[in-house]
Amino acid sequence: PQAHALRVRQCPIYDEVAKMKPPPQLHLRWPVISEEYFEYVDVLGAVSEYAEGMSKAATGRKFVFVEIGAGYGHWTFTAHRALLQKVPEAPYKYVMVDVLGDLRSEIMNMAELNGVRTTTGPDSPMHFHCGYIGAQGAGFERGQRNDYFRLWGLQGKKNETPSPPIDLKTLL
Repeated sequence: PQAHALRVRQCPIYDEVAKMKPPPQLHLRWPVISEEYFEYVDVLGAVSEYAEGMSKAATGRKFVFVEIGAGYGHWTFTAHRALLQKVPEAPYKYVMVDVLGDLRSEIMNMAELNGVRTTTGPDSPMHFHCGYIGAQGAGFERGQRNDYFRLWGLQGKKNETPSPPIDLKTLL
C-alpha cells in the first residue's frame, strides 16, 4: 500500500492524542481526510502514471477516463485539467455514464469551460452515455430511473427512454 502525505502526518498524531486522558481538542492545519481525498489521489495518480509512461515511451496512447455515475463530470474534468498540466498535447478519450440524460447539456457546457474538445460521432474525444449498468430490460430500466428520481427528489422526464446498453469497445 502507498502512504499518502496527509495520512502519514495525521495517524501518528492521532495515536498520541488518543493516549492522553482526558483527550485534548486537536486542531490541525491539514484538511480532514474524507472519501473525496482518496478519489483525488486515484484520479490525479492515474494522470501522473500516464504522464510518466508517456515520457518513457514515444507512443500515441490515449489517456482514457471512464466515469460511471458521472453527474456533472467532476472527476472527468479534474482528470482533464491535470492532464493539460502534465501532458498538454496528449490524446484523450472520456466516457461519462449517468442515468439522467438531462445532464448532457450541462456536461457539454462544463466540457467547454474546461477546454475539452467535443465533436459528435464515434471519434469524439468525449462521450456521454445516458443509461444503466447491468440493465435487464425496459421495465427494469424504467424502475431504476423512477427510483433514482424519487430517492434524489428530482424532477425531469421520468418517461424518457434511456439509451440502450452499450459496451466500452464501442465507446473507446
